[in-house]
Amino acid sequence: RPACTAFAASCDTGHHRLVQLGNDLETVQRVIGAGKGHQDGDADTARFTEPQGLTLLPEEVRAAVGYDVVVADSVNHRLRGVSRMESLGIVLEKANRSYSESEKKQLAEIKNALYVKLIMEIQASDLLPGAKETVDRLREMGIKTAIGSSRKNAPLILDRLGITQDFNAIADGNGIKNSKPAPDVFLLASEMLNIAPEYCLVVEDANAGIDAAINAGMISLGVGAAQHYEKATIRANSLADFDLPAWV
Repeated sequence: RPACTAFAASCDTGHHRLVQLGNDLETVQRVIGAGKGHQDGDADTARFTEPQGLTLLPEEVRAAVGYDVVVADSVNHRLRGVSRMESLGIVLEKANRSYSESEKKQLAEIKNALYVKLIMEIQASDLLPGAKETVDRLREMGIKTAIGSSRKNAPLILDRLGITQDFNAIADGNGIKNSKPAPDVFLLASEMLNIAPEYCLVVEDANAGIDAAINAGMISLGVGAAQHYEKATIRANSLADFDLPAWV
């Protein structure tokens, strides 16, 4: 393996898929896969026995979209790492009607406003296990670090987490044309670091991000949901479970 002289991390948050809620507030229309905490029912329904994975949408979103519940399910990972409009498109794939471009823009604005509101609740304790320690050790070793995120809100997230100063460069959705799995954001990060892509390693929790790393000619460490993605160079449950500085 090549010597690693740069470390790029993906900055993202989880998202959820919309499904139809029945009148009994427990039966939901199945979209893809089996939601968390449910028992199989008829072909088109699933009954949730526990509240895990179910979150009622804010009233303004329910009214705009025509759906009633957000369910975190097996398609959640598809929404990681992609742009704002692309994630909205995935959410609306199974919608009960089509939406015009102007309607989609309106929904994206509503979604982003709620997203920013949630971002303002983020604090340092929300950092994933091992993340801060890994970055600190890499920097002590003289390895440059960068953030590579398709999100335009990435700088705000880093500020809320209190880790902006821990990175030599921040490449985000404001400086790229194509989001992951296109390599744009990681290539921008390597350019900002002045380090060739083949000497960069990307840590990602999304399959799209691993694909972006591959397309950029970089090696990758898949964590979280991406630990099961066979295309990742290395796979681990989290940065707390893998000694990246020692591997480098």
